[in-house]
Amino acid sequence: MRAVILYDNAAAVPGVEADWGFACFLETGGKKILFDTGADGRILMNNMRLCGVEPADVDMVFISHAHWDHAGGLEPFMSIRRCPVFAPASALHPRAPRDFFPVRDALWIDGHLCSTGELAGIEQSLVLQEDGWFYVVVGCSHPGVSLILDEALRRGPVCGILGGLHDCRDFDRLAALDWICGTHCTFYQDEMRAILGSKFIPGGVGRELMISGARCRSGTVSPAAAPAD
Repeated sequence: MRAVILYDNAAAVPGVEADWGFACFLETGGKKILFDTGADGRILMNNMRLCGVEPADVDMVFISHAHWDHAGGLEPFMSIRRCPVFAPASALHPRAPRDFFPVRDALWIDGHLCSTGELAGIEQSLVLQEDGWFYVVVGCSHPGVSLILDEALRRGPVCGILGGLHDCRDFDRLAALDWICGTHCTFYQDEMRAILGSKFIPGGVGRELMISGARCRSGTVSPAAAPAD
């Protein structure tokens, strides 16, 4: 599995633009997924270009919740690349386009991708399965990290988590994982670094994770050169 952070409060490489929000590009099981779209379509599209992610390559969009900092870039993206969108049922207008799929309960999208379903009436998370190993990608973890992990564990043992961990202080629960990449709204990153040590991976736009089994190798992309005027 490969993950590239496209939208975050901080930048991991020069040249990209940091902004409040989250988006991540995921490759697993032959699928390419845009997880959330950040707050601003212009920033999203520019960071995608700089990180070497082509909109045309995206097979599907997964929206964790309807807050502006996670879904604000959806319409600009869809104006360029039309593809299926899986979003919490509460986030979709009844007359949403036919390629928008409302998610209420836990749902296997395919053999590698599963939604936890809309937890606490607000947010879904994505569970990824690769060769029997399970990982979780979250938006803000508003329902609580423990609730999300409990739901994910129904599929199998969870090795790692990526995304916004909000106000999570359940450090013992995180310590049971093999790796943790806290981004965006993760309040207690300093405490996590101190407690989790090398298990904690910093986020930032341009951060790239290469995941195999329980192991996660962290690096950064090489930003593309800006186009000439």
